[in-house]
Amino acid sequence: MDMEWDVKGFFPPEPEIPSREIHEPFIYAFSSSETENIDYEKVGKWLLFFDKVHRSDVTGLTEQDYAWQFIKKLAENDILFQAKCSTALKGICEVYDKRKDGVICCYTPDYTNKQDVKRAAGAIRRAVHCPSNLFYKTDNDTRAGKYSHNGDSYVCIYKHTVEGELYERDPVFKYQWNLVNI
Repeated sequence: MDMEWDVKGFFPPEPEIPSREIHEPFIYAFSSSETENIDYEKVGKWLLFFDKVHRSDVTGLTEQDYAWQFIKKLAENDILFQAKCSTALKGICEVYDKRKDGVICCYTPDYTNKQDVKRAAGAIRRAVHCPSNLFYKTDNDTRAGKYSHNGDSYVCIYKHTVEGELYERDPVFKYQWNLVNI
C-alpha cells in the first residue's frame, strides 16, 4: 500500500534568519503580554550588536542569526516585552549597509522601572554571550533621530556591565555613569 505523506505540516516552520531576510528591514518577536495599557512614551530597549557578515562553517549562521534565535524566545516567553532584529535588506541607510554588525533591540515597557530594565539585561546575558557592556536607549530618542552615527554621543540612559551591575547616565555630567542600587 502506497501512502503519500504530507510532510509540510509535520515539521516546524523554518525559523526566520536575519541574514536571509532581504525584503523587510526588521524581523520581530512579541510577548503574549497585554499591550493595551502600555505607555509607549516610556518604552525603551537594550541594544545588542553582533557580526552579521561572517558565517559559521558548520551552521552557515552569523553571530546575529544565532543570537536572534535565543532573543526571540525571550520575547515569546514573556521575558522581554518585544524584540526586533535588523536583516540583510540593503538600501535603507548607507551607514547600516557599511557596518559589519547588525542590531537586536530587546524592549522593556517602562524605562523608568529600573528593576525591570536590569532584570531584562540579566535575562539577555543568560541567553546569549555578550562579553561587553550593554546599552539602553529610549524609543523617544530613537523617534527623535538621536543616533551615535549622527554625533549624539550620550543618547543611552543605562548600561549593564558583564558583572551584572546597572548604571544610569548622570543628568549633569553626561559622560559619567552612576551605579543604580536596586
